Amino acid sequence: MATDAAAAAHEPQPLQGSARLWGTVALSLATFMNVLDSSIANVSIPALAGALGVSPGQGTWV
Repeated sequence: MATDAAAAAHEPQPLQGSARLWGTVALSLATFMNVLDSSIANVSIPALAGALGVSPGQGTWV
């Protein structure tokens, strides 16, 4: 019981105000960049594989 009370006393407070806004913006931007990077890689793999002279199966490792 004492351990639960001590653990509850040290829980961080949720973000509020501008910190919450900037955290949301940062996570949204990171997610967008991840999707954009994957899309660019998927479109460019066939061209890169052809330029390097490798098979399409090996192109996924480029």
